[in-house]
Amino acid sequence: MGEFIIFSQTRMSEIKLSYFNARARGETARLILAHAGVRYTDQRLTTEQFDSVKGKIPYGQLPTLKYEGELLCQSMTIARLLANEFGWQGTTMLRMHKLMKLLML
Repeated sequence: MGEFIIFSQTRMSEIKLSYFNARARGETARLILAHAGVRYTDQRLTTEQFDSVKGKIPYGQLPTLKYEGELLCQSMTIARLLANEFGWQGTTMLRMHKLMKLLML
């Protein structure tokens, strides 16, 4: 597949989301980044590309997120980090619950 750069306003240093070309575990992070209007690289790997990097990424799993120089893993923790970073943390506990519920769908 390849990499796509999503163009819109930027707030952060380079952000790179790596996942397969599928709407599964990486899609929540893609949706949060799109909603936030953040510029990021959307790297969509083929099975062959994944096989070549599997031993170099945390837990040998995707998605990964390159964020502020760190390579992060686990889809739900990536989604929660992005939600908090871009204003989806909620101003009350009830609002936070509702937002987290959306993230975990």
